[in-house]
Amino acid sequence: STNISGGTITYDSNGVIIQSTGVSGSYADLTLRTTVSTKQNLFPGSPVFSAIVALYEASGNASHNASSFIGLGTPTNAAAGHTYTLIHAGFKILNQSGVTSLYATQANAGVETASSALTTLSTSPSADVLELIFKVNGTSSIDYYWRKNGGSLSAATNLSTNVPSATENTFQFSVSNNSTAGAFAIQMGSMSYER
Repeated sequence: STNISGGTITYDSNGVIIQSTGVSGSYADLTLRTTVSTKQNLFPGSPVFSAIVALYEASGNASHNASSFIGLGTPTNAAAGHTYTLIHAGFKILNQSGVTSLYATQANAGVETASSALTTLSTSPSADVLELIFKVNGTSSIDYYWRKNGGSLSAATNLSTNVPSATENTFQFSVSNNSTAGAFAIQMGSMSYER
């Protein structure tokens, strides 16, 4: 399913391009579900999630606060931006005051735990290609890994608080301009989930 306001979602041979626009408060998200009628919880069983995405645009004025989410769960994506306190596990890309950075993020019961910035990312016109991987370690913690532009795989970033445990059956890829005009886009090349 898609949820769009002022943004676009397009499909081509290179993947899915999810893009907000120069309109203040624009957003777009793509969600994939295991089933619509009955939720199948994606967190138990120590699953591994991976995705390859390219950040190919992140621009705006100095106070631009765009955000993106790639992972399991459904942080609300709307004109006010993502709500990262909702149940989820994955990665977020934030563009704050002209600096774009990658973070690991997870939440359960209304509280988010996020890493410090894992790496900074290039902005338009050059694109950074990211391989994003995380493994859920039962109910105890989640290990996050990343690779940028074919470089070495990072060491694990382990987050052990607010590990999601509630039923959730959604994969989400989304972008938002929050409340300041600018442009923000990711290209989703592939996604994998297994346990």
